[in-house]
Amino acid sequence: MSHEENLKKYEELHQKSIENPDEFWTPIAENIHWYKKWDKVLDDSNPPF
Repeated sequence: MSHEENLKKYEELHQKSIENPDEFWTPIAENIHWYKKWDKVLDDSNPPF
């Protein structure tokens, strides 16, 4: 993969993480072993996160 392709993929992922953090972080969090599964992926009730 070229540098340009990597940069484009990074920019797409970054934009997705901003526009829809739950959709971005849920599959990542599912790859971690949790003692108790989360109730909410991102608690943004008390910024800064």
